[in-house]
Amino acid sequence: MEINILEEFFNICDEKVFSCINCGVCSASCPISNFMEITPQKLIFFLINNKKEVLEKNTIWLCASCLNCQARCRKSIDFSKVADALRHIYLKERARKKLSLELEIDKIKREILIKSPQQLFIALQRKFAYY
Repeated sequence: MEINILEEFFNICDEKVFSCINCGVCSASCPISNFMEITPQKLIFFLINNKKEVLEKNTIWLCASCLNCQARCRKSIDFSKVADALRHIYLKERARKKLSLELEIDKIKREILIKSPQQLFIALQRKFAYY
Protein backbone atom coordinates (compact mmCIF):
# COMPACT_ATOMS: atom_id res chain seq x y z
CA MET A 1 0.00 0.00 0.00
CA GLU A 2 1.49 3.32 -1.09
CA ILE A 3 1.36 6.09 1.49
CA ASN A 4 -0.10 9.48 0.59
CA ILE A 5 2.46 11.76 2.23
CA LEU A 6 0.44 14.95 1.81
CA GLU A 7 -2.71 13.42 3.27
CA GLU A 8 -0.79 12.00 6.22
CA PHE A 9 0.87 15.38 6.73
CA PHE A 10 -2.42 17.27 6.92
CA ASN A 11 -3.84 14.67 9.31
CA ILE A 12 -1.29 15.70 11.93
CA CYS A 13 -0.14 19.21 10.98
CA ASP A 14 -1.99 22.34 9.96
CA GLU A 15 0.97 24.30 8.54
CA LYS A 16 -0.12 26.07 5.37
CA VAL A 17 2.57 24.69 3.06
CA PHE A 18 0.53 25.55 -0.04
CA SER A 19 1.08 29.23 0.72
CA CYS A 20 4.84 28.76 0.12
CA ILE A 21 6.01 31.04 -2.70
CA ASN A 22 9.29 29.14 -3.15
CA CYS A 23 11.38 32.24 -2.44
CA GLY A 24 14.20 30.39 -0.66
CA VAL A 25 14.37 32.64 2.40
CA CYS A 26 13.93 29.61 4.67
CA SER A 27 16.90 27.84 3.11
CA ALA A 28 19.05 30.97 3.13
CA SER A 29 18.36 31.62 6.81
CA CYS A 30 18.90 28.01 7.93
CA PRO A 31 22.27 27.67 9.68
CA ILE A 32 22.64 24.01 8.68
CA SER A 33 21.08 23.92 5.22
CA ASN A 34 24.54 23.30 3.74
CA PHE A 35 24.53 19.88 5.41
CA MET A 36 21.05 18.91 4.22
CA GLU A 37 20.51 16.64 1.22
CA ILE A 38 17.81 19.04 0.04
CA THR A 39 17.03 22.51 1.33
CA PRO A 40 13.91 23.31 3.39
CA GLN A 41 12.52 25.16 0.35
CA LYS A 42 12.91 22.09 -1.86
CA LEU A 43 11.53 19.77 0.83
CA ILE A 44 8.33 21.82 0.98
CA PHE A 45 8.15 21.63 -2.82
CA PHE A 46 8.50 17.81 -2.62
CA LEU A 47 5.82 17.67 0.08
CA ILE A 48 3.37 19.80 -1.92
CA ASN A 49 3.93 17.48 -4.88
CA ASN A 50 3.34 14.43 -2.65
CA LYS A 51 6.79 12.92 -3.27
CA LYS A 52 7.66 10.15 -0.84
CA GLU A 53 11.32 11.21 -1.07
CA VAL A 54 10.64 13.77 1.66
CA LEU A 55 10.87 10.94 4.18
CA GLU A 56 14.18 9.70 2.80
CA LYS A 57 16.14 12.95 3.03
CA ASN A 58 18.21 13.92 6.06
CA THR A 59 16.62 17.38 6.04
CA ILE A 60 13.82 16.35 8.39
CA TRP A 61 16.35 15.00 10.90
CA LEU A 62 18.81 17.89 10.71
CA CYS A 63 16.26 20.63 11.36
CA ALA A 64 17.22 22.02 14.78
CA SER A 65 13.94 23.92 15.26
CA CYS A 66 15.87 27.19 15.63
CA LEU A 67 12.94 29.03 13.98
CA ASN A 68 15.16 31.24 11.79
CA CYS A 69 13.10 30.08 8.82
CA GLN A 70 9.79 30.99 10.41
CA ALA A 71 11.06 34.37 11.58
CA ARG A 72 12.02 35.30 8.02
CA CYS A 73 9.34 33.48 6.02
CA ARG A 74 7.11 35.87 4.09
CA LYS A 75 4.18 33.48 4.56
CA SER A 76 4.93 32.59 8.23
CA ILE A 77 5.46 28.89 7.52
CA ASP A 78 7.09 27.14 10.46
CA PHE A 79 9.44 24.64 8.82
CA SER A 80 10.24 23.05 12.17
CA LYS A 81 6.60 21.93 12.42
CA VAL A 82 6.82 20.57 8.88
CA ALA A 83 9.97 18.62 9.77
CA ASP A 84 8.40 17.35 13.01
CA ALA A 85 5.33 16.13 11.16
CA LEU A 86 7.43 14.36 8.54
CA ARG A 87 9.53 12.72 11.27
CA HIS A 88 6.31 11.53 12.82
CA ILE A 89 5.09 10.09 9.51
CA TYR A 90 8.44 8.37 8.96
CA LEU A 91 8.39 6.71 12.38
CA LYS A 92 4.74 5.78 12.02
CA GLU A 93 5.36 4.13 8.65
CA ARG A 94 8.44 2.35 9.93
CA ALA A 95 6.49 0.96 12.84
CA ARG A 96 3.55 -0.01 10.63
CA LYS A 97 5.77 -1.90 8.17
CA LYS A 98 8.21 -3.63 10.46
CA LEU A 99 7.33 -3.47 14.13
CA SER A 100 4.31 -3.92 16.30
CA LEU A 101 3.61 -1.05 18.67
CA GLU A 102 2.11 -0.87 22.09
CA LEU A 103 1.06 2.65 21.15
CA GLU A 104 -1.61 2.70 18.45
CA ILE A 105 -0.99 6.08 16.90
CA ASP A 106 -3.86 5.65 14.42
CA LYS A 107 -6.36 5.68 17.28
CA ILE A 108 -5.34 9.07 18.66
CA LYS A 109 -7.95 11.71 17.92
CA ARG A 110 -7.07 14.25 15.24
CA GLU A 111 -7.60 17.26 17.55
CA ILE A 112 -5.11 15.81 20.02
CA LEU A 113 -2.57 15.30 17.23
CA ILE A 114 -2.97 18.91 16.09
CA LYS A 115 -2.97 20.58 19.52
CA SER A 116 -0.20 18.55 21.16
CA PRO A 117 3.46 19.19 20.49
CA GLN A 118 4.55 16.78 17.79
CA GLN A 119 7.76 16.03 19.69
CA LEU A 120 5.56 14.22 22.23
CA PHE A 121 4.35 11.72 19.66
CA ILE A 122 7.79 11.32 18.15
CA ALA A 123 9.18 10.53 21.60
CA LEU A 124 6.40 8.01 22.18
CA GLN A 125 7.02 6.41 18.79
CA ARG A 126 10.72 6.10 19.55
CA LYS A 127 9.98 4.60 22.94
CA PHE A 128 7.71 1.91 21.52
CA ALA A 129 9.38 1.27 18.15
CA TYR A 130 12.55 -0.67 18.81
CA TYR A 131 14.82 0.00 15.88
